Amino acid sequence: SQVSRLVMYPKTANSDITFRLPFYQLIVESATDEVPTIFFHKSGSISHFSGFKFSTFLEMFYKCNGSRSYVHRFNCEKGPFNNHDTKIENPKDIKFDESEKPIGYFVR
Repeated sequence: SQVSRLVMYPKTANSDITFRLPFYQLIVESATDEVPTIFFHKSGSISHFSGFKFSTFLEMFYKCNGSRSYVHRFNCEKGPFNNHDTKIENPKDIKFDESEKPIGYFVR
């Protein structure tokens, strides 16, 4: 069987959750309804969210061979680090492709 979605208790969604994907970080502000849900692609990667209000969305990078990398993370010296220059406050409708790269978001 395959997980296509994960429904969380609103109390859990209201308790300072940070989602860390390989190159992106999302900070949850609160649940917006009784069924906050994470949806997944058939490959198992995150597709989108429903019932969450996010406070922050930003890109992360790793230090590889002394330089910043936004595409490599394995065999790197350090990381991940937050790239505050890419910080988006109050994002809405964040959607990801199968590689968990954002393909759309809107600011409230």
